[in-house]
Amino acid sequence: MDIPTIITELGGGLPAAVIVALAAAVWALWKRVNELQDKRVADGQRYSDKMHEAITALADVARASEGR
Repeated sequence: MDIPTIITELGGGLPAAVIVALAAAVWALWKRVNELQDKRVADGQRYSDKMHEAITALADVARASEGR
C-alpha cells in the first residue's frame, strides 16, 4: 500500500497524515533499536571471549606457579 491510500483508508485529513507520520517514525526507531541491540549483543560476546581468555591465562599462570 502506498501512503496516500493509507491516509485515505484512515479517513483522510491531518489526523490520518499524523498517524502515518508517527507510524513511520516508530518504524524507523524500532529498526534503529534492533540494530543497536544487535551491536550490544556482539559487544557482550566479544567481552565474554576476552574474559574467557584472561581467566584461562590466569589459570595457566596459577598452575605453572604451583608446579615450582
